[in-house]
Amino acid sequence: MPSKVTSTVAAGLPAGFPIIEAKVAQKVSVDVDVSEMQVPYTVTWDGAVVVHGFTDRKEQLALSVGVHTLGWSFQHHAKDWAHTIKVRAGRKVVTLEDHSEAKKDKPYSVGLAFVVVVP
Repeated sequence: MPSKVTSTVAAGLPAGFPIIEAKVAQKVSVDVDVSEMQVPYTVTWDGAVVVHGFTDRKEQLALSVGVHTLGWSFQHHAKDWAHTIKVRAGRKVVTLEDHSEAKKDKPYSVGLAFVVVVP
């Protein structure tokens, strides 16, 4: 359940995007699992590229109190493609996207989530 601070902040954010709460003392990471990639995918944190690659990655995010943006983009050309992007905040895991050719998803995606970091 989000804190009162996160609920208040969320009211001022655009609707339709995931909002994840984390405490500043927690370890927060973004985990990406991909099949064969021919075009590199990108993950950004507050507009800065934190992951740009072709393979599975896990990156810890630098936290400060406030509202942060986590963005991502994928473009697939290989057969039987798939990707999953998750955020881990302490013990909580949030799957932001889980797309694949098998599910008949589009072979490209761009996403955005907000991470509210509280003291």
